Order: sequence, then C-alpha cells, then structure tokens
Amino acid sequence: EIGVDVASYAVLARTLASTDAASVILAPTHRSFYDFLITSYISFALPELGVGIPHIAAASDFQHVPIIGILAAWSNAFFLRRDGKGRDTTLQQDLSRIISRSSPAFIEVFIEGKRSRSRAFLKPKTGFLRCLCENIEGSHLVLPSTINYEGLVDQMTLVEETSRVAKRGMGLFRLSQWLRAVILNKVDIGRVYISASPPIIVGAGTLDVRGLGNAIQERQRSRTLVSEYHVEAASSVLGVPSHVIRESMQDLGMIPWPPRGATEPLLAIPSCQNVAWTTFFHFAHIYAPYLAQTHQTWSEWLCPSSSKPKKSESSSVNVVVSILTQHLEAADNEVVTVLKYLAANGFDSPTESHVFQYLSDVKSPAMLLLLALKTKMVNRAGTIPLQNMPRLEDP
Repeated sequence: EIGVDVASYAVLARTLASTDAASVILAPTHRSFYDFLITSYISFALPELGVGIPHIAAASDFQHVPIIGILAAWSNAFFLRRDGKGRDTTLQQDLSRIISRSSPAFIEVFIEGKRSRSRAFLKPKTGFLRCLCENIEGSHLVLPSTINYEGLVDQMTLVEETSRVAKRGMGLFRLSQWLRAVILNKVDIGRVYISASPPIIVGAGTLDVRGLGNAIQERQRSRTLVSEYHVEAASSVLGVPSHVIRESMQDLGMIPWPPRGATEPLLAIPSCQNVAWTTFFHFAHIYAPYLAQTHQTWSEWLCPSSSKPKKSESSSVNVVVSILTQHLEAADNEVVTVLKYLAANGFDSPTESHVFQYLSDVKSPAMLLLLALKTKMVNRAGTIPLQNMPRLEDP
C-alpha cells in the first residue's frame, strides 16, 4: 500500500504560482530500487499535486547495464558520473537541455548519491546542487521529500552482502531477480508513505551548497514517519520494551505513521538481526545528538548533516541511548580485539577484508561491525587503504 501526504504538496503548488521557477528539483530519500518508480508513479497517478513526471538523475552504473540503461534513457533519465575524478562535465549540458524544453522542468535527484543499504541517512553529495546553482540561470525550487518504508524489497540483499568481502556489482540478472520478486508478489514490505517538505528556493545567489545539502536532508528527516513495525524491530534489537521506544519518540517529537486500517495486518517483525537493525536505523537519527558528546563518530554516522550535542531529561530517551551505546561500544571492542590479535601475530597493517574474516563469528551484528571496523582502521593510520570492504551503501 502506497500512501501520499497530499496536503504536504500544497506549499509547492502555491510557491510555483508565485515564483517564476526554471525547474523543480524533486529530492526524495533513497532507500530502495523502488524509489525511481514511486516518484514517477505519484506524478502520473495524482496530477492534482502539480508535480510533472520528472527527468531522473540516475547513477552512471545503470547506463552500462544491458537493456536497463536503454530503458532508463527512454524514460527521461540522464546519468551522473560519480567516480571521484572531478566534476561531471556533461551534467551542465544535460540540465541546460532539460530546462530549456519545459517551464518549469521537473528533475528528480537523490542527494545522498547512492541507496542507503543501512537505511541510515548518508552524507549529502553536492555536485548536482553546485552545478545547478553555479551554472544554470534562473531560480529553482528544491522539494525535499521522504519515502517512508516499513520493509524493503531489497533488504535481504543487504544481509547477503554483509557476509561477503567483495560487493556485487550492478547487473541485469541482479535487477531482473528483484523485479521478478516484486511482480510475482513474493515479498511483503508492508506500507509505504511519501511526505514532502516546503520547497527551498535556490539560484545563483546560493553560495553555501554544502549548507543547502544539509538543509534538504534536515527537512527529509523531519518527514520521517515511524510505525509499530519500526518500533517492534527496534525493541527486538535493543532489548528495550516497545513502550519505552514509543515514549522516547514522543519526547523527541517523532511523527507517528498514520493509523493502520482495521483489516491491514501488521508486517512480521524481521527474524534476521541485521534486517531488524536496519529497520531501527530508519529513525535512529533522532538519538544521534545524545551520542555526540561521547561517541561523535557514531553520532555523525547516524545523522551526518546535523549532530550537535544535546542532553535529554527524558528517562525513556536516556534508556534507549544507553542501551544503544552498549551495542556500539561492544562492536568497537570486538574490532579492537581482532586488531590487537593480528598485530601480535605480525599483521601490523592488515586490510579491512583481512580483519573482517576474523569478525564473522562474533556476537555483534555485521552492520555495526562494518562501521566500527572502518572507523578504527582510519583512526589507526590515515594511509591504510580502504579496499575490498563490504560497503554500507549501494547504487
């Protein structure tokens, strides 16, 4: 079931009526392959929202996948190069071409760059926003939105890949497996709910592009909704009663999911701990400021664009933060133990893949171990190569 917060799009309609915008940049969160389809579906199924079917800024990985790349191009997609080798010189040409053909032009871009496999927010990328503000004339409306999922079609891919040293690349077979499961209704992801934030007006005068990326993500976080499914998953991994999770969310002003219909069944709580952890990470950013003073690295990972230290007077919040801290510290300690063992056996500069082999049988979830390992290796020596490591995000 896909729900849309229709009222949240009303501000966009009013702003468009009073602004001569050259483009509307749809900036949704990115948690699933479904995201590409959902935004276009909303534009088609709900024309009263005033959101045109967008040109999709897709990762260049898709361009080279047989058949998929061609279909993406036919569906108004254009491709962003994200190889770390400087600015994408074709982006300005693509944007100028698209914007010149319609007024306003609707463009969809995922500012996190890649799909978050952990369901935690990723640090915003600035290349697209910088090109838009520096090179494209006129004013532009950026519409942050949040695609809230209970479950994810592709969550089991996460579990499979965290048990590997090397990440599987994008490919036709992999995508076809995913599409087949969706078409045959072999997966139950519960409910999906999309909500938009008020648009941000940008243009040539927008100089702080990184600040703009953070502002977009802050508005996305403000539209994160939590259902009983998320609460129960968090309760299962933390070992905290669900009512304590609910109370902590209420104390922090978290928005509850719209009530479930009387005939709607509750999605089964994931039995896999890694999947349950990612479900908790859907909203765990609300606890990040309360970790910032003592565990800055973890705080920045949970909430990369805003983690100013805070203290809470809520007993429920303090309980959740305390238990979460214990899990994070356990993962840190297990990584340190392995690093010391390897050093004692002559491996002073092991690769991450080498260390990860010794972590496969420890108690902490792979999701936490992967991040703890990555941060510890960077802290030990900035020159240690980060290679062959299962990543926390995926195209």
